[in-house]
Amino acid sequence: MTHLFSLFIVLSAIYECQSTVGFLNYTLPTINDLLAFNDQASTSLLCYQQLIYLQEKDLIYTMADAWSKIHPGMLVATPIDLGHYDECLNIDVSYDSTLRIYGSHCLATLSLSSSVTFVQSICIPSGCSSQEIVDSLNSQGFPVTGLSCTLKSDNKDWDTGAIITVAIFWSVGLLIVISTIYDIILYMSEKRAVHESMIAFSLVSNGRKLFQTTKNPKTQILCFHGIKFISMMWIIAGHNAVGLVLAPLTNYEEGSKWLYQRSSFYMAAAHLAVDSFFYISGFLLAYIIFKSEYKKSPLLQIASVPHMILHRYLRLTPALLMLYLYMTFLSRFVGDGPLFKIKIDSLCAPCHKYWWSIFLYIQNYYNKDELCMTQLWYVSADMQLFLISPLVYIPISFLYKKKPILGFIGIGILNVIFAILPIFTKLFFKDYDPDFQELDTHSRLVDYFIGFMFGMIVRHNRQRFGKLPKAYNLSIWSAVLAIFAILSYTYQEASIADSYNKRALGYSFIRVFWCIALCWLIYSCLNGQGGIIDWILSNRFMQVGGKLTYSMYLVHGSIVAIYVLTVRNPEYLTNYTAFYGFCANFVISLVVGLIWTLSFELPMITVEKLIFGLGVTVKPAETNSPELTSPPPNGQA
Repeated sequence: MTHLFSLFIVLSAIYECQSTVGFLNYTLPTINDLLAFNDQASTSLLCYQQLIYLQEKDLIYTMADAWSKIHPGMLVATPIDLGHYDECLNIDVSYDSTLRIYGSHCLATLSLSSSVTFVQSICIPSGCSSQEIVDSLNSQGFPVTGLSCTLKSDNKDWDTGAIITVAIFWSVGLLIVISTIYDIILYMSEKRAVHESMIAFSLVSNGRKLFQTTKNPKTQILCFHGIKFISMMWIIAGHNAVGLVLAPLTNYEEGSKWLYQRSSFYMAAAHLAVDSFFYISGFLLAYIIFKSEYKKSPLLQIASVPHMILHRYLRLTPALLMLYLYMTFLSRFVGDGPLFKIKIDSLCAPCHKYWWSIFLYIQNYYNKDELCMTQLWYVSADMQLFLISPLVYIPISFLYKKKPILGFIGIGILNVIFAILPIFTKLFFKDYDPDFQELDTHSRLVDYFIGFMFGMIVRHNRQRFGKLPKAYNLSIWSAVLAIFAILSYTYQEASIADSYNKRALGYSFIRVFWCIALCWLIYSCLNGQGGIIDWILSNRFMQVGGKLTYSMYLVHGSIVAIYVLTVRNPEYLTNYTAFYGFCANFVISLVVGLIWTLSFELPMITVEKLIFGLGVTVKPAETNSPELTSPPPNGQA
């Protein structure tokens, strides 16, 4: 069977080519060459029988039609061809009761040199193993270094983990149905719930909390809702762009440079949206602490830390746990495609291996190179900042009680140190993060504690804010908006800088000025001088959207991944296709985030109160949680 896999047309063409001219002038094998299966000894009996049957029934032509072929633009496209995945997998024929043949779609990695690698697709009978194909191709001189095959039945077996996960989701769904029906009955009969736990999972009560909005509050900072929601949109746009660049492209040479072009600064600078979240988290922590907590003695504050940590852990973890279960055990059932099986397995592998680091919120350090769901680095970093915050706010509270100016000086000095820290680590530990992924927590200390410092200032001075003259206010707003635009553009400049030191300095200082600009935005909105920007950030839609951002952040990475991994054909990347993909991923993330919030996040607010003995009997029509009308300490809803 010397020529059994000569059907690997494109692979043989590329292998023979020594130059562009040689590649284009290569003469392809004829169909007779492809049907010359004359070496039975080189393959198993089952594989040989299936090949012979396919040849006799002319089904070999269907398989050949699904193979990769030379097509226009191969030299500028992504070095991967996906063939015709569905045509191959739809092959399902029976010869008799003992022989059934399925199409198996395979991606073969062909290494022409240390720097030149192509991935091409072939369609083979299911009876032929991957190792047989590799051995046969290598024996004929094809340098195949990897082969991954997919059958229609792959990844569809229900293992124990998948069954348990489905049972958990069904149980939660049943709780929601029962609780909602009970809540509706109570509402119609104008009766009270026997206990608040009876309506903890009610869509009616939780929906009322979610969609409750307010105007001109005295205790809330409504513009945070808009900042969070717009930041979430920006993050989805950025991850969508990265996903598209990593997907097969017909204009790969152009597309691979797209994110690094100056004209794409608005997409590359989506990293700054994460800085906004850290800033808000720190601000809200200080805003809560310096309301009354700071008046306690240091010992009492220390004693309250375990309760705060448990409170936060119970708020964040249930929604995260459900995402983990879905991604690890069920995600393989929600899509398919030539890349899906390979990539979804690689995405889920760290989740199996490092599951405990996710729930200890340490994976951005412990397994930073093998993250389970890359976007979860932020959740770990935010939790770590919360855990170390008592080391800052307890001493600062002590100084503040002595004299407020001492507290402000103390936090100011710390912020100078936190601003210098990432520069120091980047310049003296260059091997730690050579690609500037910046998934660590210490690089975000300055974001968090600039927010913390301004939260202190607002709590201390909010009743004393004075109105600025309109001309001054307009001038400052113009300058701040210009700063936001310049920083976004400068972030792109830093990302394409040819000097490591320039990138280190650029990334470190940009986020400092970004957070300072946020201080003015928040001050102006609180002072009633935010104008149309304050109206946009504080309107009812933004108030609801801001409450969804935690769940949206959790689920959006999986949604973008499925969108990218289910592609059948290479895409031509343009600004329009990127915008089109963003719209799809944003809407789906919004819908799934809504479901996640109502099902797993909001019910935990009631359950957590019951755990701490704060549950009370409530009237369904009066179920309003102040925790929802203002963002919780992590800056998420």
